[in-house]
Amino acid sequence: MMTTKHIDQFKINVYDLYQLMRQPKPFTFVDVRMPDLFNSNDYNQDDGYQLVHIPYIEFEDDLPAALAKLPAGKLVFICRSGNKTRIVMDIIKDYPFDMVWLDGGLRAWRSFYQTTSVFTDTAGSILQVARPGRGDLSYLIVSQGEAALIDPMRDTQEYLDLIDAHNARLTHIFDTHNHADRISGGRFLADISGAPYHKHPYDAKHLVDRLPMQISYQPLWDGDIFTIGDFTLRAIWFPGHTLGMTNFLLTTPQQKQFLFSGDGIFIQSVGRPDLMGKGESWAEILYESLNKRLKPFVNDDTIILPAHFQLFSEINADGLVAATLGDLRHSNPMLRPMTQEEFSAYVLKGAAEAPEEYLEILRINHALLEVSEERAMELEAGKNLCSATI
Repeated sequence: MMTTKHIDQFKINVYDLYQLMRQPKPFTFVDVRMPDLFNSNDYNQDDGYQLVHIPYIEFEDDLPAALAKLPAGKLVFICRSGNKTRIVMDIIKDYPFDMVWLDGGLRAWRSFYQTTSVFTDTAGSILQVARPGRGDLSYLIVSQGEAALIDPMRDTQEYLDLIDAHNARLTHIFDTHNHADRISGGRFLADISGAPYHKHPYDAKHLVDRLPMQISYQPLWDGDIFTIGDFTLRAIWFPGHTLGMTNFLLTTPQQKQFLFSGDGIFIQSVGRPDLMGKGESWAEILYESLNKRLKPFVNDDTIILPAHFQLFSEINADGLVAATLGDLRHSNPMLRPMTQEEFSAYVLKGAAEAPEEYLEILRINHALLEVSEERAMELEAGKNLCSATI
């Protein structure tokens, strides 16, 4: 006699999914949304999993045909909010598949944050705050009761809770550049905390609308020096992905270096120079940034901390997206020695078209547009497309 199972036996939460995606064993996402809601760009490109789309209604209307579409191996059923997945699981729960379903669906996955320690000693700490569902990264620096944020995302409470947990006060907020793929939390955190919001003036104007940012900010210039407790932070102008993009070099009292590289240097790539339609000229600028502007300040031991990751395999054994510059010179194909012409051809090869949503996100980040929470989630749906071709 068959024992009827309950669908909760197969339920996983977002943290469980995060751990699953970090494991080398492959699996398959089974997206059960209706065709008008399905978008393969909701999933980061990764060799660790496959993706199949079988609308939930097919399990209701023709179960044998739907089951025949399921591949072998582990299956992770997913939908927008978990409701349609529950319907499917209730239908197939007694079938002998190696399967789970994500509680809360894509909405929960996109809102999931994971915080990991980059560095800590008596001087202070650096934390990497990741949103794995989009490959987004941000950073909290804490030293002697002072806190600074670099590239904070729009879920401001995540950062406020972390700062409170470290008994610190927010003293500086930095955006490495004008983000087009995600809504920055910078200006909102400045309003809440009163801390100054720093960005380069070149990124304080919408490049398409030609309108200036409608909020106050502290102009950020090449060579500016900031102190956060015992840590020193140097601004290094790094144009190419945007004209105002700025890297930040943190030096500890023991002279250990960390470079917050924004969308400049990634683990397997570099930032795209073509998002604003100026690929050829901005690729030359990016080449200069990589090979001349940055060179005097860093060495092979400098730890690179980017603003994005593309693949879950980029997360190291410590749960961090980080690597020394020396290691990246060997493993990142876009950092190998090449001429400016070779570099430009490489970074512009096969560039994906920039999503239409990016223009609207830029308007929000310039305070030219306010949107609802629901619209913000829609705009940030899908993977980031800020890196050049891997």
